[in-house]
Amino acid sequence: MNAHSKNTISNNARRLELGVITTLTVDGIPTESEILDLAGMLRKIPNYSVTDEEFQEVIKRLHLSLTLDMGVGNCVYDEHNPWLRARKAEIEPFYWSRYQTDLLKQGWGPKVVNSLDKVTDEILDLMGDPLGRSGWPRRGLVMGDVQSGKTSNYTGLICKAADSGYKLVILLTGTLESLRRQTQERLDAGFVGLDSSGVVNNRKRHRKEIGVGLIDATRSAGVFTSTVGDFKADTVNQLGFKLKDYKEPVLLVVKKNKRILENLATWLINFNAGSADSIDIPLLLIDDEADNASINTNPKKATAINAGIRGLLKVFPRSSYVGFTATPFANVFINPDTTSDMEGDDLFPRDFIYALDAPTNYVGARRIFGEGASLNCLEEINDAEEFFPKGQKSDSFISGLPSSMLDALRCFIIVNAIMDLRSRMPKHRSMLVNVSHFTLIQNQIRDALDHELRVIQG
Repeated sequence: MNAHSKNTISNNARRLELGVITTLTVDGIPTESEILDLAGMLRKIPNYSVTDEEFQEVIKRLHLSLTLDMGVGNCVYDEHNPWLRARKAEIEPFYWSRYQTDLLKQGWGPKVVNSLDKVTDEILDLMGDPLGRSGWPRRGLVMGDVQSGKTSNYTGLICKAADSGYKLVILLTGTLESLRRQTQERLDAGFVGLDSSGVVNNRKRHRKEIGVGLIDATRSAGVFTSTVGDFKADTVNQLGFKLKDYKEPVLLVVKKNKRILENLATWLINFNAGSADSIDIPLLLIDDEADNASINTNPKKATAINAGIRGLLKVFPRSSYVGFTATPFANVFINPDTTSDMEGDDLFPRDFIYALDAPTNYVGARRIFGEGASLNCLEEINDAEEFFPKGQKSDSFISGLPSSMLDALRCFIIVNAIMDLRSRMPKHRSMLVNVSHFTLIQNQIRDALDHELRVIQG
């Protein structure tokens, strides 16, 4: 077997790996003999038949995935009336079940998926009961480490909210269209089950199952935004989309943009609200990167994005607002008593704050810089002062790049090449270069690095 085939296993080997993962209990770590016995038994079935070399590779991969774990985190909350346990037996977990299956197919460790199941149950229970009439609105905050799985967490939460009776989900991304589009893609695959570009399309509509839709396409969530465009009232009206016409929950993935938020609120009121300019269906509004743009920084008048979010929430008497962030400092300093007739309550997480745990294979700042850091990977750099001296001005000229930065670029390329040859590697990878707070200097470095990259590409 060559180096490439060692890392890209056959379809039979993939089926064997998934078969073992989905069969063994997720409540505890299976023993080595349990993994070996089950894999050996499944291997005798033609669809799971593999060579001896592939079998050993599958066993190695199983040992890795089945030992990954993730804690359930910690939570503080105000007055709370638990409701989920009493309703659990009557809830059909359609959206959650197929997302859970998809995560296992992607190679997630069963214990991590099991912990995600427990965490999302805890957060959902802290939100409002979608069948209840009291206890609304709800305000909460979920915080977790950078790149530690917050997107997967709120995707799972959306799936469970939809299963339990929430009828509309609005997911606020950052201020950039590229980030909104990327988030839409992940929710299309993890929740909707369809390629949204074929649903929200005036000219050429088509149905294409993706992600969880390939697991079970009997139902799919409605979607009013797509990978090709943010919310547009004209498009939605031309397609005849109305909330009342949907039995399934509806998703909108929206940028934090003043005009778009205002247009969405106006469309909701004009085309979906009752006589009191309100909509009596349960809303889940998830604010991704809730510390970015959402915070009101004006003591006299609410800032545009903050007012837009509060305006959306005001349309729905039964709403749960859940912010997600890795840096919650600004959110917890929101004045909890701030309210107005025009914008409604502010976004202070008055009802709960939930701190997520990262998976056991997560590498973050604590393991590198914290007390008792477990990774000895820091290397002192001494060649940057010549190119980026202290006291630089905003319009300083950059004459070149230090050798250490060029070495970092080459290492990044090599690592990506290795990851491309391996299976089950993350698709989204980035190299952060941040040597100055001045935009012009950063732009010069970007152009210089882009030139170096093109030289390497030949």
